[in-house]
Amino acid sequence: MENIIAVEHKIGNYQGHDYDNWVLTTTQQPSGSDGKHFGVIVNTHKIKAILLQEEYKKDPNQLIGKSPEIWYDRYGNVNHIAIK
Repeated sequence: MENIIAVEHKIGNYQGHDYDNWVLTTTQQPSGSDGKHFGVIVNTHKIKAILLQEEYKKDPNQLIGKSPEIWYDRYGNVNHIAIK
């Protein structure tokens, strides 16, 4: 299970294309104790603003400590997110 530890809002224009994304940084404990992994695993997820609920856009600090479930399409883009 992942937990959100940081949220960043990125808005801009790249090569003539506007973007509005949220970047969620999450941590998770490594599964199993095989002696090869220590500490926590850190992941970043880029999510288009249209997929994030309005209440979280107004106060992104509400996301800290919550657990996201993220689904990707076949190209590696987020196509659905649920926050628990």
